[in-house]
Parts: sequence; structure tokens; C-alpha cells
Amino acid sequence: MSEEAFDLLAAGESQTLEIKEVVRDPLVLARLICAFANADGGKILIGVREDANEIVGVEESSLTKIYERAIQKLTPKVETKIQFLDIRIIFKVAIIEVVASPEIVLADGGAYVRTGSMTQPMAWSQIVSKLPEEPSQKHIESLTHSIESQTKIIESLHIKIDEANSWQSKWKGHLTSGAVGFVFSMVLALIAG
Repeated sequence: MSEEAFDLLAAGESQTLEIKEVVRDPLVLARLICAFANADGGKILIGVREDANEIVGVEESSLTKIYERAIQKLTPKVETKIQFLDIRIIFKVAIIEVVASPEIVLADGGAYVRTGSMTQPMAWSQIVSKLPEEPSQKHIESLTHSIESQTKIIESLHIKIDEANSWQSKWKGHLTSGAVGFVFSMVLALIAG
């Protein structure tokens, strides 16, 4: 294994290191990058099963596409670098380096931060502490868009919760359960008879 990858793996996950076996979703990667940028910066090691220290490798072209889509979900742009290291001839692992940002970074409208070995949404106090004293128009627009986006998500969740708690939904659930029970009892009767 490359010495750098070996050293990272030996150190384990921390405030500045995330170890992933695989990343398939650009939004997941964008949130990780965002979290490191909003904290102390750090590295993301991909292609290693952390619990077993086993190299599983990555497919370079596929991960490059996911990385590029993840970067597009970040506002403002973050200073990052991806490199692929050859391991034991047949495997490659990826290391994404993320530089800490002086301003708040958003991933698809959400603000995330690295706290210890955890990536989590930023608390209001953390967001306020990252805001410049005199934010630019672009920064204000970005935050406004983020708030609008989050508000729409919350409103849609309220609607779904209301629908799930309605008497129609509960009645439908009871009817479905009754029908499944009836069919199951008929099948059992046919098998037994």
C-alpha cells in the first residue's frame, strides 16, 4: 500500500479524516467535502473497508464523475484535490484533500461541519460564527436560496406527516392489513386442505 494511504488508515477516522469503502452518491460526497471545508479541512480516503483495514479499491473514472458532480453542489467553490494511488497492482484508492474555507460552504443548500469523526448539520451558532461581518451580495443570495430550499423541504415533510396521520391513511392501512391476512389465511387453508 502507498505509504500515505497506509498512514491515513493507521490513524483512523478523526476530525480531519473520513474513511469510506465506497461513495456512490455525489450529494453524500458533497456533504463530506462541505463539512471539512467548514471545519479544519481534511482528507477523505475512499476504497478501504475501515473495520477490516481491507483494500477494496475504487473505479477511477466512476469516482471522478461522482467527485465532479459533488463539487458542482458546493457554494462557494471549495479548494480540493483528488488523487488516485495504485495499491498492490490491481487496486486503486482515492484521497480527496479539502482545504478549510474562510467562509461558510453549503452543499446543495445545507451547511455541514466536521465534529470529531462525525459529519453533521451546522448549528445556528456555528453558521453565524462563519458569516463575514459584511457579507457579499452573492453570499446573501446563496444563504437566502438555501433557506428557501430548506423551507420547502420542511413544508413537504409537514404535508407527508399530516397525510400519514390522517384517518384515510390509517383506514387504508387497516384495510391492507386485513386483505393480506385474508389472503394468507386462504393460502394456508388451501395448503392444509
